[in-house]
Amino acid sequence: MQMVQAIREIVTVGSDNSIFVRAPELIPGATAEVIVLVDSENANSIGNARLAALKALQESVGLTAEQAEAWVKDADLERKASSRM
Repeated sequence: MQMVQAIREIVTVGSDNSIFVRAPELIPGATAEVIVLVDSENANSIGNARLAALKALQESVGLTAEQAEAWVKDADLERKASSRM
């Protein structure tokens, strides 16, 4: 049976969406399992702000959900066609 050592750190997510942990218990070259627990209130507020911004944009240009979906499909087809050239 293998013994597992836990290291608990509270970190701030960087502007590049990364986190950094440094601990003397970490051995260079060793394998580590990482589990990240994000404060759901903080994560939800960011996600809600992004959704609100997208909804406001959609409403400002008068797109229905169906029109937005059609636009996404057309843009995807154009992107694929231009990448073949």
